Amino acid sequence: MSREGLTLAYHNHDPELRLAGREFHHILASTDPRYVKFCLDSHWISRGFGDSNVALYAVIKLYGDRIVELHIRQSRESIWTETLGDGDIDYSFLTKFTREICIHPLVTVEQAAEETSPNTMDSLAAHKISLARARDIFASFLS
Repeated sequence: MSREGLTLAYHNHDPELRLAGREFHHILASTDPRYVKFCLDSHWISRGFGDSNVALYAVIKLYGDRIVELHIRQSRESIWTETLGDGDIDYSFLTKFTREICIHPLVTVEQAAEETSPNTMDSLAAHKISLARARDIFASFLS
């Protein structure tokens, strides 16, 4: 954190993960962890590495000490869902894994829609459901 109370946190999307994540890893490996933290967008990491939870957990192992924020959303069969819940990313395991390495990032629930995403409710209703599920999944962060 700077004297001004600000934290610079790198946030990626999936293009930086092409070619085995060359750009992504270069950015994090070439910056000083004291000055550049990491905003882990779990879904972009998973998607960028071919919908891989294994790659997601490897990134957390490599850069977990830099994670200050966690962006979460869900998909099923690689299609973004309306709400957080069961799906491609195992958030219960992710929570357990982050607790094991003693990080407690700010958790931000996101929504995303693609052409094939379900559209059965408005954004506010979807956020209410996702918030309730996030509170359950990440309850251990509150203790």
